[in-house]
Amino acid sequence: MNAPIGLVVALPSEARILLGPGSLQPMGEYGVRRLEADPDLEFILAIAGVGIQAARIAAQGLITQGVSALLSIGLAGGLAPGIAAGHIILSSQLLHTDGRRVFGAWEPDIAGIEGAYRHLTARGLPVRRGKILTVADAVLTHEAKAELFTKFRGLAVDMESTAVARVASEAGLPFFGVRAICDPVERTVPNELAGFLDAGGKIRPGTIAMSLARRPALVFDMWGMGRLFLSARKALKRAWQVLIDDRFFQTIGSNAACASAVSADVGPNP
Repeated sequence: MNAPIGLVVALPSEARILLGPGSLQPMGEYGVRRLEADPDLEFILAIAGVGIQAARIAAQGLITQGVSALLSIGLAGGLAPGIAAGHIILSSQLLHTDGRRVFGAWEPDIAGIEGAYRHLTARGLPVRRGKILTVADAVLTHEAKAELFTKFRGLAVDMESTAVARVASEAGLPFFGVRAICDPVERTVPNELAGFLDAGGKIRPGTIAMSLARRPALVFDMWGMGRLFLSARKALKRAWQVLIDDRFFQTIGSNAACASAVSADVGPNP
């Protein structure tokens, strides 16, 4: 079997989207899951928790497992007009930014992006190729999302992808990133909802109860966001299965042309 491919996700729910239910094995501070998707394709998935630092440590842990490539897959916020919940974004460029400065820029191998785009569009998925921004703090309001789009022309924003890309670049490994939009630019996510999960992705029932007691109408926001997240989860699961079935990941993990798949213009960490 070829060397496994490393996969970093932030939340246990994202791991379940991709691999279904299953138990974790310890890897340093994190839990990992293994999946043999094919006789010549194995994944090691690390559930990092939310944030750049957590994703970086998890990706470095996967490097010690001898992975042949690193992937960052999960949900993201939309930045560009016309991108709806459930749209798939393939990262043709990644920027680490605080909204003012750019701390690093990475460009995955264009052949891999174009290949994934062909596979997904052939199956009818709504797919865009473009820039994904990684930030340290969640971007919740329509105004903040629109500002990021105006300044950087990013299609989506997350809190992990550039950390994984940077680790891949430093290790000389290919990188591939894909995100499903869960909250489009037009949607403002209430601050209370952002606090319903801890950094590890676990639900905080006490926080939910107190928030609903203070503002019962929040239940309507929860219902609306639940529908958006369901669309995103379904799209991400379908995109993942298409790429598995079409043997796309074998080209990422073993194609010699992907050896310099990530290039970096790396500035200091903020």
